Amino acid sequence: DYILTGDAGREKALEDSELVIEVQSDALKVRSAPSTAEDNKLRAIYGGETYPVVSVEGDWVEIEYSEEKTGW
Repeated sequence: DYILTGDAGREKALEDSELVIEVQSDALKVRSAPSTAEDNKLRAIYGGETYPVVSVEGDWVEIEYSEEKTGW
């Protein structure tokens, strides 16, 4: 009665918290679209930095890397 598990627990946790990522490599490229095309690079982010997650699309994660600026 006091513990949510499974899908119900996951949904409640996502409602009550902010999802963030932490960069685990030396550097990653932030891109304007979920693609490795050379012309969509925006900037780099570095190991140990954390960013709020905006959305997830397959293996790609959209983050907010600056005030009101997002990238993949």
